[in-house]
Amino acid sequence: MRLTMKELKYQQICRTIKAQIAEGFWNPGDKIFSERQLAEIHDVSRLTIKRALAELVSEGLLEYKTGKQGTFVASIKDKTKIEGDKNNEGFIVVAVDNHTPAFASHILQGIHEGLWENGYHTVYCNTYQEGESIVDQIRSLITTAQIKGLIYTPVLGPRADHTNNEVITLLESRKIPYVLVDRFLIHREDNRVVLNNREIFRSLAELLKSENLKNILLVNGFDATSSNERVQGILDIYSTGDSEFSCYELVVNEKELYLNNKLSDAVYHEIEERGPFSAVIGINQQLLDAGKQIVQHLNMECLTATIVTSNREQYSDISVVQPITRMGKEAALLLLRLIKDPEMPITQLVLKADILDNRKI
Repeated sequence: MRLTMKELKYQQICRTIKAQIAEGFWNPGDKIFSERQLAEIHDVSRLTIKRALAELVSEGLLEYKTGKQGTFVASIKDKTKIEGDKNNEGFIVVAVDNHTPAFASHILQGIHEGLWENGYHTVYCNTYQEGESIVDQIRSLITTAQIKGLIYTPVLGPRADHTNNEVITLLESRKIPYVLVDRFLIHREDNRVVLNNREIFRSLAELLKSENLKNILLVNGFDATSSNERVQGILDIYSTGDSEFSCYELVVNEKELYLNNKLSDAVYHEIEERGPFSAVIGINQQLLDAGKQIVQHLNMECLTATIVTSNREQYSDISVVQPITRMGKEAALLLLRLIKDPEMPITQLVLKADILDNRKI
């Protein structure tokens, strides 16, 4: 029987979910993403998602729970159900943070697409809030498993530079090839796949300026190369001084924001004195939520803008759409080339994001 494109897509989704379970992205008892979220991540209809989930339930990998909404990972005794029968060329460690699960899922989807057909299995490490323990995790994997390479998103936090440098030093001492994805390390020339953050946020700022939006609230959080480039793109167009087109950057404690989604009274007072604002930009979706809280609390009418992982996510008036799945796949393919040719020159890929004006949809 000839497979249709939709059947091929649903099978691909099944394989992606199986891989995420196998590598520990989801554990037994965990609730996986909703049908709506999965449809956005894979850019398919909910009917296709329903078919994929039904298939995995029938295989005993997922289950429904009485009295609870959603789909959950079942207790899996036969690991061949999720590991499959592919030739194992070795393991690739995928160490990325999961503070935005949809972002991590998009990256993993692309990485899987790049590695599966080449016979590599993956081991997932969630680096979010792990701190220096991530070094011990990677060292343990290198010691106990047949690790061929690593795809790594540099960690964030107070001792991030120390942790990231320790990870890279460990890999280089063992001659294990690696590729950085989404973020990079300053003052180092590493193989990496990133986005054109500064250029696309400069284009966003130019769009806002063309609409005569003069006072911008920019909400930023953790110090990261990706975030810093986005901020710089805005500041290329908007001044932080008292010019006609100005930008006020608010840096919030992103860790606390993720934990309790609350802002202090001091923040509201500070913004009230700086306002009113005509637009609020969040460096990511969580930070845009913080910005929305502020302007709603202060009864300010503002245009909203942030960065998203899919053009289906109409999260703000204007979206910067990242090609996250492609970024994951390009990182995987680059790592495979490094494994085959360890002496190849340093390669740094910069992928282009797009601007989507949801007001015109």
